[in-house]
Amino acid sequence: MKKKNRIKKILVTQNEMAIIVDDYAYVSNEKSEELKLEKCTVSYIERICNKFNKKTKVRMLEKEVLSKKESFKLRVTRDTFWVVELLLIFCSAFQIGMLRELFRAILICTFVLNRVFENKMKIKYLKIEKTIARRKGALCKTINAYNKLKKVPTVEEIKKASFKVPFFIYIDDIIHISFFVLWILTKNILCTILNNSIAIILVCIILILLYYNIVGRSQLAEPTWYEIKVAQQLIKFYDED
Repeated sequence: MKKKNRIKKILVTQNEMAIIVDDYAYVSNEKSEELKLEKCTVSYIERICNKFNKKTKVRMLEKEVLSKKESFKLRVTRDTFWVVELLLIFCSAFQIGMLRELFRAILICTFVLNRVFENKMKIKYLKIEKTIARRKGALCKTINAYNKLKKVPTVEEIKKASFKVPFFIYIDDIIHISFFVLWILTKNILCTILNNSIAIILVCIILILLYYNIVGRSQLAEPTWYEIKVAQQLIKFYDED
């Protein structure tokens, strides 16, 4: 493997997979019967992905009809987490000292679990969400295998690769969580961390969540052989450029 610039981001639609490196994107296009690989500007593929997410994906989701049981499960899961989060916010507001920090730590865990369960439920019940999750999974496994083996991996090597999610896969989620954490830690954060054992536990929980990228992992699904093959061809195209 040649020394390459670090992959900064991946983008996925129903028909495209893209690897972002510096100002360029390596893209696989599956709209036609023959797989097309091309190198283009980042802005070009971002426009395609934005159009897909704002228009095409929305139309596809509107056409998907959930059963009453599935709709009920989604609604109950969402509403349950919403109620628990409100209760924890209310409880932490009227506590002081270690007990307040404990409620805040539980609140962060609940917030993250809410995102995880929401992603998992969408992938389970919505076809387009499952397709996108499989394609993201194929790219993540391929990139992990490529980085570990220092060569273009075979399909079998990709199947065995780690599902560890690169940081960039959930950059939007980490921004949301970061703002949430900043809101929770409010005033005198340094003193709190140095003098309160619960606050130290809180910080450790945040670091663990970021390191293992739990929210990002919940956005992925096990890819099919075809999706792995497409991701393999894309990483080969990137490696040979």
